[in-house]
Amino acid sequence: MIDQKEQKEINKLIAQFFDAFDNREGKTPTLSRLSTFFTEKAIVLQNQNAVLSISTVAEFAAPRINLLNSGKLIEFHEWETTSVTNVHGSFAIHVSEYEKAGILDNQPYAGGGTKIFSLVKVNRKWRIACLSWFDRCGLPEE
Repeated sequence: MIDQKEQKEINKLIAQFFDAFDNREGKTPTLSRLSTFFTEKAIVLQNQNAVLSISTVAEFAAPRINLLNSGKLIEFHEWETTSVTNVHGSFAIHVSEYEKAGILDNQPYAGGGTKIFSLVKVNRKWRIACLSWFDRCGLPEE
């Protein structure tokens, strides 16, 4: 059974992660904000069309942040719909089903997928050590 305090801290981190890509109401996504959720040497794994890509947080974030700040994709946000968390000492796995929506090139855009967060507790704070995911509907740059 997961400790409620730990679950609350993890849920807050995951919600902040999803919120970092929100560009509604004048919000401006930034790499500096997103980077605070990850460990220094975190990696991001994506499986799209049976092709695995491995990147740093900056490599993963830069094209998405550029797209979100370009005006090409507006009113974008993504949100967790269901999740399961398992904690083992200072390690945790958080599996998240999510949805996303916005307006891409003046057309409604929607999708979703699964994100798997490998978390570690560093200096009494949960951080993402590895993010793995696949989308049901990717963006053009993905």
